[in-house]
Amino acid sequence: MAAMKLSTVVLLADAVASLLACLLVHKARRRQHTPRVPTFATTPLVLEKSLPLAGRRILVTAPRSYAMRLMEQLQRRGARPIWMPTVATEPLQDNTELDMALQDMASAAAPAYAYVAFTSRNGIHAFISRAQALGLDSNLAALLRGCTVCAIGKDAQALVDAGIEVDLLPTEPSPTGLTREIETRGRGKLAGVRILVPVPHVVGVPEPNVVPDFVAGLETLGMAVHRVPAYSTGAIVSGNEVEEKLLFDGAVDAIAFSSTAEATALALRLRGRLAEAASKTTICCFGPITAKNVREELGLNVEVVSKNFGSFEGYADALADYFGTAVRPKK
Repeated sequence: MAAMKLSTVVLLADAVASLLACLLVHKARRRQHTPRVPTFATTPLVLEKSLPLAGRRILVTAPRSYAMRLMEQLQRRGARPIWMPTVATEPLQDNTELDMALQDMASAAAPAYAYVAFTSRNGIHAFISRAQALGLDSNLAALLRGCTVCAIGKDAQALVDAGIEVDLLPTEPSPTGLTREIETRGRGKLAGVRILVPVPHVVGVPEPNVVPDFVAGLETLGMAVHRVPAYSTGAIVSGNEVEEKLLFDGAVDAIAFSSTAEATALALRLRGRLAEAASKTTICCFGPITAKNVREELGLNVEVVSKNFGSFEGYADALADYFGTAVRPKK
């Protein structure tokens, strides 16, 4: 009897082992034969008529770091984004000022700055990159200890990903909103308070008023502002001839500017033909500051302005609302 029980157990064990082996082989075959889902950059756009931006060609002028995220959101809503960058963001050739600020922060017994204010995701990446280059990245939280770390909108996630706690995130995701929040928290005690502001060094295009106005607003509060160049922003005035032809042919439904610099650089590129190009499409802006500058400085009619300008999701939603609520023919 015992021998029969043992034999039964052995048979059951063999059966389970065989079943597991079959499952593993089947899983391996599925893994082998299941095609990999290609990344967004290589996936042909699949248009669905139910999506609000189905078939709409949206010209994106943002630099690579921003354009990829914006185009993904547009694609999710059915658009056919066309990338024609008018500005490029790059590392600085000379990082002396930012390096000195970082070294001061690392060596000071007391916090070198009471505030560090980031106005862009690029500024955050540049700050972290230079900290790494100087060997100060082992504990970024310690480097910023005692500082009120400020960011705007979803840029804050880049700090969180690096292990840095964000102390101040304004309700209005803009430099103006940041100034107001700092003023509110400062309670009239900001005179002489040091604040580090890593910003772009603008090349080849007039500097937009966004950063100068932000710095001026902080100085109005009495703060000691240390503005340091963290990365370079320059105009792209050549290349992308195919995309430019589509624009003048009236084959582009909208131009999506995410900054004033992008619009100004496009004006330089088109050499006096910006109004002609704009008359054939819809001008969209990521937030009221960019819209105001595009209207006043470039004389363009801005038809779409994102109300939720803390993220590219909000920007894409604004375009979807505009094109999705009515049949809007090409101009």
